[in-house]
Amino acid sequence: MSKYSLSVFLFLVLTLVPALSHAEFLSGEELTEYFDALHRTSIEKPRDGDWQKVGMLQGFMMGVSDARRGVAFCAPKGTSLGRLIDITGEYVDQNPALWDRPAADITLKALATTFPCKK
Repeated sequence: MSKYSLSVFLFLVLTLVPALSHAEFLSGEELTEYFDALHRTSIEKPRDGDWQKVGMLQGFMMGVSDARRGVAFCAPKGTSLGRLIDITGEYVDQNPALWDRPAADITLKALATTFPCKK
C-alpha cells in the first residue's frame, strides 16, 4: 500500500468511526436549525452556511423517506420531498418539547401522523 493510500485510509477510519458510533446523527435542535436556515433562504436573507444546512435537510429527509416510507409512514405515490419537508417543519414548530429527541424520531412521528399506514 502506498503512503498516499495509507494516509487516505487512516483519514477515513479516523473521521468515520467516531461518526458511526453515535446512535443518532442529528438531534431535534439541529433539525430546527436546518428549518431556520430554510426559512431564511426562502425570504432571501441567508446567512453563511444556510445553503449547506438546506442541502443537509433535503438529504436527511430523502434518507428518512427512503428508509422508512411504506413502513413507518405511507405517503401517497408522488408526494414531493418539499411536501415531506413542509409537514415535518410544521410539526417541529408545533412541538418544541420534542427538540431534545433524535431528529429521525421527530420526523417519523410527523410523517406517520400525516400519512399513517393502513393496518
